[in-house]
Amino acid sequence: MYRRVYDRLKFIFEELSKITDEDAMRKYRVLFIYGETIATFVAFLQQQAKKPVLKRLAISREDVQAVQTFHEEIDDLDTLLKKVHKNEMVKREEDDRRKKDETKRREIASTSLNQSTIHSETHGLVADFVVPGVGGLIVDALKTVYAICQEMKENEEMCCAVHKRLQFVLSELSKISDEQTMRQNRVLFMYGNTITNFIRFLEKQARKSLLKRLASNRKVVAAIQEFNEDIDDLYKLLNVAFIQEIANWRRQWDEERKHQEQVLLDIVSNQQNIHAEIQNKDGDLVEELAMLKFELDYKAQDNSLATLQAMKRTFNKVVSTSKAKVPIIPMWFIPSDDVDFDAKNFFDCGSYGSVHRGTWGKGTKVVIKCLLMDDEEAKGSFLRETEVWHRLNSPHVVEMYGASHVSSPPFFVCEDAVHGNFVEYFEQDKSEIWRLFYEAALGLDYLHREEVVHGNLRCNNILVGSDDRAKICDFGFSYIRRQYVEASTMYHTDLIRWKAPECLLPAGGPTDSSHNPRFASDVFSFGMCIIEAFAGEPPYGTDDDDTILEKLFEQEPYPRPDGLQDDEWELVQKLTHPNWEERMTLSTAITELEHFAEREKERNNVNETDRVCPVCSANVGVEFAFCGRCGNRIGEASA
Repeated sequence: MYRRVYDRLKFIFEELSKITDEDAMRKYRVLFIYGETIATFVAFLQQQAKKPVLKRLAISREDVQAVQTFHEEIDDLDTLLKKVHKNEMVKREEDDRRKKDETKRREIASTSLNQSTIHSETHGLVADFVVPGVGGLIVDALKTVYAICQEMKENEEMCCAVHKRLQFVLSELSKISDEQTMRQNRVLFMYGNTITNFIRFLEKQARKSLLKRLASNRKVVAAIQEFNEDIDDLYKLLNVAFIQEIANWRRQWDEERKHQEQVLLDIVSNQQNIHAEIQNKDGDLVEELAMLKFELDYKAQDNSLATLQAMKRTFNKVVSTSKAKVPIIPMWFIPSDDVDFDAKNFFDCGSYGSVHRGTWGKGTKVVIKCLLMDDEEAKGSFLRETEVWHRLNSPHVVEMYGASHVSSPPFFVCEDAVHGNFVEYFEQDKSEIWRLFYEAALGLDYLHREEVVHGNLRCNNILVGSDDRAKICDFGFSYIRRQYVEASTMYHTDLIRWKAPECLLPAGGPTDSSHNPRFASDVFSFGMCIIEAFAGEPPYGTDDDDTILEKLFEQEPYPRPDGLQDDEWELVQKLTHPNWEERMTLSTAITELEHFAEREKERNNVNETDRVCPVCSANVGVEFAFCGRCGNRIGEASA
C-alpha cells in the first residue's frame, strides 16, 4: 500500500526532471507542492515505524484514509504537470514560429537579392516581355506576387513556395538564347499567363473575410496545387530535370498543407477573431454562413475532420451570437466568390436586373444573370424555378450550373452560348435555319415533357452553343405548370408580337388564370419565331401595340415572309392557329421540321461548289456574285 504511493512519487520526480520551463514550474508551484507531499508522506511513515509490530500489522481505517489522501494529492500533482507540459508545448511552438519567421525574413532578403540578380541576368525577349493582363515586366510582376503572398495569412507559406518556383522558371528562361524556339513552344506566353492568373488569385483571396476563408479552404488549397502543376508543365517545356523537382515540391506540399490547416484552425479558435467577423459591417454574414453550411452538408468528404469540426463550431457560434437566419442551402448553391465578372460591364439589362459574361470555378466561361428582387414572394419564386431549371438536362436547353439566393443581388450561372441568339446568328448565316429550328423544337418539347411552359419564346431566347446546337433559354421566369394558376396574367407590350391570342387581354379586361401561357401558347410563339427569322425583323414590323392587338383579336392572317416554301408556310400557319385547341401539336411539328432539315441538308450538299445565300437560303453558283432570288450580294463571281 505504501509502496504504491512511493512509486507514484518517484514517477512524478522523473517527469519533473524532464521539464525545462522553469517559469511554468514557478507559475503552478508544482515543485513546492511536490516537496510538501514528500515531507508529509515521510512524517507519516516515521509515525508508522514507531508503532508496535501488532499495531502495524492491524491496518486501521485512519491509515487507509491517510494513504487515499496521498493518492489524491499525487493526482493533483499529475494535473499540474499536464498544465506545465501544455504550457511548455505552447512555448516551444512559439519558439518554432519565431524561428520560422526569422528564416522567412532571411528568405525575403535572399529573394530581393535573387530578384535583383535575375533582373540583371535577363535579356532580350525575356527581359522585355510584358505580362498579359498585368502590364509590367516579369521581374516587377514577381515582386507584386511576393508582396501579396505576405498578406495571405494561413496560405502565406504555400503561396511563397509557388513564388519561389516561378522565380526558378524565370532563371531558366533567362538561360535560353534561342528566342525562336521560345516563341514556337509558347513557353514564355504560358509563363506570363500563369503569373497573371496567380496574381488575380492572390488579390481575390487577400480580400476574403475569415469566414469565407474557412468555408473556401479546400478550394483555395486545390487552386494553389493547380498552380504548382502548371509550373510542372513549364518545367517540362524547358527540359528541366523536372522529375526530382516535382517530387520535392509534392513532399514539401504535404508539410505545408498540414501547417496551413493548423494555422487556420488556430485563427478560427480565437473567439476575438470570430466576434470581429460578426461585427464586420462590410461582410455579408448570411452568405458567409451559407458557404459554411454548404461545406458541412455537401462537401464533408472533401474536408478533414479537424476542419469540419472547426466549421461546425464556428457556424454554431456565429449563428447563436448574431441571431442570423440561414435559409436552406440547396446542392446548386454557388457563392459569389466562385464567379468572376465585371458588374459594370453587361450585355443586357432591364428592370429585372443585368446579364454579364464571366468565369466560374476553374475558368469555365459562363453567363451570370443578376436579378433585382425586393420581396419574399419573388425570392420564393426564384428558389422554386431555379430548382426546376437545375434538374433539366437536354443538349437543346441551356444548362444552369447553379445560383445564389443569399447573395446581394441574387444571381444564377448558366452556360455561355458563344454563337449568340437566333437573331444574331441568322443575320450572318441562314444556311441551316431548319436544322436549328428542328433542334429548338426538340428543346421546347423537352421542357413540355418536364412540365415547364416557357411563356416568353422569341428568337432572342433561342441560342446557338459552342457545339453548334440550338438551345432554349430564359425560361427562368417561365410559368411552371404546377403553379401556373398563381402566375400573373398581365401582358407586356414588348412581348405581344410573339404571344398567343389566348395569353393576351383586351385593355381593361378582367384577369383570370385562363389567360396564362400553356403548352399550346409556346407552340404559337415558336411559329412566330420562324416568321421572325425569315422576315429578318420582329413580327408585325413597325406596327404599334394597339394595331397588333387588333389584328390578333380579329384573327387577321399574317402575311407570308419571303423565303418560305409552300409546305413550310403551311406548317407556320398551323403552328400559329389563333385557336389553341386547333393548333398543331409540337410532336407533329417536330416530324415536319425534321423533314425540312433533311431537305435543307440535301440542298446544301447538292453541289459543294455552290454557295448558300445567307438571306434567303437559296443555292447560288460560284459563277454568280448575286443571289438570283433576293438579289443579295454574296461575294465575287468566279471566272
